[in-house]
Amino acid sequence: MADDGMKRTFHFSDSLMDVAWIASAAASFEVLVMRGPDSFEAYSRVLMLEDPRSSTDSEADAAYASRQRSILEVERDVVDVLANFSASRDCYALVADNGVSRVAASVVSACAVDLAGRRYLLAEGPIDRVGHWFGDLCLDEADHPSFLWPTDRAWCITSDREVRYVGVACSSAASLALGATSHLAVVAWPPESDGREFMYMR
Repeated sequence: MADDGMKRTFHFSDSLMDVAWIASAAASFEVLVMRGPDSFEAYSRVLMLEDPRSSTDSEADAAYASRQRSILEVERDVVDVLANFSASRDCYALVADNGVSRVAASVVSACAVDLAGRRYLLAEGPIDRVGHWFGDLCLDEADHPSFLWPTDRAWCITSDREVRYVGVACSSAASLALGATSHLAVVAWPPESDGREFMYMR
């Protein structure tokens, strides 16, 4: 994809070869969708809810005690920081095709990507328009980006709808800048973790 020729809004894309690096990632799908692809220097999580401290902790209680922000709001703020660590102006994103939004059949057939038996749709657009994602693509607010990365693959953010944080894979320098951003709650991803300890059981 050439940056200069891209439409200046998010739109669905048939540039499916640009997803191959994610589709062929060595990590299991469960780790991939929560943490991101392998081979980055640093992995972290930007929290939307506090992590559970025991199996008896309730997600509803944690949500009640937290200032709620949407996943897209957090993704936008993360991208605002990470954009300084990429030479690209544009990005790709995958959104899970959950049947919530009405997407034309012709779009689905041209832009669909299968990851571990789950269908995603590929979109592309300017990094600085992440906050306009829903409006540009006419998507329901449940359909935030599940994966988002710049065209130079300098970093990747992930968000599965079943977890309560945004995963970030990036350089060490980008991770330090993210951690220094006062309005984001950033914690390092523990080595060898599969993410299960961050899920609420009730």
